[in-house]
Amino acid sequence: MYRRITIITSVLLIPCCIFPFLNFAETVMLKSGQQIEGKIIERTDKYVKIDFNGAPLTYFFDEISEINGEKAVSLTVDKKSISDDSSQLVGDIIYLKSGQKLLGKIWKESVDTVTIVTDAGLNMGIIPIPVSKRHIERLEKGAGREELIEDAAESLHFFQQGVEQQNLKNYAQALDSYKKVIELNPNFIAAYLNLGSVNRSLGKNNEAIAAYERALELDYPKVFSEKAYLALGNTYESLGQNDEARIHFKKAIEIDSNFATAYMGLGHVYMSEGKYAEAKENLEKALAIFSSEGNEGGVIMAKLLLGQLDN
Repeated sequence: MYRRITIITSVLLIPCCIFPFLNFAETVMLKSGQQIEGKIIERTDKYVKIDFNGAPLTYFFDEISEINGEKAVSLTVDKKSISDDSSQLVGDIIYLKSGQKLLGKIWKESVDTVTIVTDAGLNMGIIPIPVSKRHIERLEKGAGREELIEDAAESLHFFQQGVEQQNLKNYAQALDSYKKVIELNPNFIAAYLNLGSVNRSLGKNNEAIAAYERALELDYPKVFSEKAYLALGNTYESLGQNDEARIHFKKAIEIDSNFATAYMGLGHVYMSEGKYAEAKENLEKALAIFSSEGNEGGVIMAKLLLGQLDN
């Protein structure tokens, strides 16, 4: 007979492609020798857009030699353009399997996550971003950019404090720490996700949903949303709102078609509804992905749920 099992997930985020730059005066030196001064209002993997006395001017990277005295590099690149020479690297780079990269300073590494601090957000200040290792192709560590860690030190301190208290199940203290993080840095997306997780542990599901939805409202690329959609799916399922749960699990899968935990969540919903064929399909997908990733815990959970279908 089917028995209900709570699926526990961790908060992991991945960065992606285009990060517009902060809105302050910059100096751009073109290869022609011309110097442009203005505010960089957008930066992609192909070009930089500058507000020059109220007029937006676009310059492609093959035209630019330097930005603020440093060699111009795009924030995101195609795999073919990735260089193995990191001897002149300023700061650290996380290369994603998608062929994109994220520049900044690595703050912390865990078993499954690397957290990099970057200043490449449009009017968002300094942003700490936890990156799932399953999305990382390789890391390159360079010199400099310690000022990023220094400038974000206070919010990083309270975030780490919140994680420690949450792990100890001191949820009230963890809640206070994450709220302090958000006061210091309202764009710290991981703080909202962890805040939602703590609220769920306290049985405050409405507050959890509000925190997850706030994370989705931040000006991040869409790929950052996969864990927020997963968390919303789990929360709605725990409230018995299966339609909403299904919608959010599917949104997570739309962002990452290899998101095993989302497939498992979706399969769990179908099981509770007696839709065993759909449940089996999604749980088998989860099992296959967990197996390919070497995730033993995920494999055990998926097999356990599939075993219930056979009973």
